[in-house]
Amino acid sequence: MLIDNNENKALYCLYLLYSCSSKRTYTGIALDPWRRLRQHNGDIAGGCRTTTRGRPWRIIAIVDTIKGRSMAQRLEYEVKRKGGMGKDKSILKRRVLGLQAVLEKHEWRNLHMSLQVQAARIPGFV
Repeated sequence: MLIDNNENKALYCLYLLYSCSSKRTYTGIALDPWRRLRQHNGDIAGGCRTTTRGRPWRIIAIVDTIKGRSMAQRLEYEVKRKGGMGKDKSILKRRVLGLQAVLEKHEWRNLHMSLQVQAARIPGFV
């Protein structure tokens, strides 16, 4: 677990998952998104019932260095509320573009979070 030494808060990540088999997405927060992915895929205990169908899941995007659980939950709420807007037919593109749009809002822009998009591995995304 990463800790911000200045504020003594855990650094969370927001992650966006995609299922190639079901063409669904899932957004969540975790201290370790790669371990959480293994849970969602059933490799280790502690997964989510929502992601049981659609396995295997892949991480498409990660927003890291979110200071504290409450801030991570607020960002997750905002992304889930507005993260799928747009006219593109691809749900995956809409989710990633929605995530980018949320991060560009004034509230989140100055918090020094980084967005890593790994969607280039998904057929038809680019």
